Amino acid sequence: MTRRLVYLLAAAAALLGLVPAGLAATSAVKDHVQVGVPGANDTADFSPNLYIALTAPPDYRPLVKRTWAGPPVVNNRGVGDDTSISWDVGYVVGKPNLLEDARSALLDNYPLVQGATILVPHFVAGRRAGTISGEFLISQLDARVEAAGAFPLGRGVVAVVSFVALNPANDNAAPFGTNTVKDKPASTWNREQVQAAILGVALEGSLPPARVTATPAAGGSLVLGNVLDAFGHPVAAATVRLVRGAKTFATGKTDGAGHYSLHARGRRATYRVVASLPRASRFQPPVSAVSKPIRAGR
Repeated sequence: MTRRLVYLLAAAAALLGLVPAGLAATSAVKDHVQVGVPGANDTADFSPNLYIALTAPPDYRPLVKRTWAGPPVVNNRGVGDDTSISWDVGYVVGKPNLLEDARSALLDNYPLVQGATILVPHFVAGRRAGTISGEFLISQLDARVEAAGAFPLGRGVVAVVSFVALNPANDNAAPFGTNTVKDKPASTWNREQVQAAILGVALEGSLPPARVTATPAAGGSLVLGNVLDAFGHPVAAATVRLVRGAKTFATGKTDGAGHYSLHARGRRATYRVVASLPRASRFQPPVSAVSKPIRAGR
């Protein structure tokens, strides 16, 4: 790899003629992988409503589980088998090393041809809340292409998404000329489509709460604030409680922007706000974050 490329998703899409997830004008094939799955220890701290979204390149359609089928391969013999992209999602737990985490998902040890820093879009309550910085690598041998991207989810967990395009294996179709796809050499086509798939990765749903702000208002009878995750993005549908010691004085929910409002009906005293989001298993306590102490009440 001769140099590293730094991609902002929109800039990369414009450069390649591709449109990343969340920015597409038309609907595309999209698969969702649930992050918080009961019984999955690596992601036990995450909500069952959190998903990694993978968007297929525009010319691809569902084939079988975790595989998209694309346009056919063409050479001088005629029209051959369809191209395809297979994908997988896994997790690494521990101190993040995004490049090494991405590299570990490249199973065939093809030569590395590209590396990039990407900004993975994060959508909360249907709105783009921000981006999460990740890394991806592409390796290639003739027309066979692998790619893997890694990005943190917080709480020591890294998501690793991989894509593989193996058909056709070569540009050379001797004695039938060259394998092409939509008038492009197969090697170029497969690399561009795998790159498009990487740029189509997004995160949908709320991450665990990590920070709670709390501000008294209306003479102390209201407490207003926000609940944010480890990346400063809003946490929607979190349960918020105004507490003093072990006693709860008010409860509520955050909206899609992570905002909340609680009535402080107790006597004037020192309170905190506790924000919680369910884990994957309903048998485990929710993940919580606590505000700094505030003076509120009447």
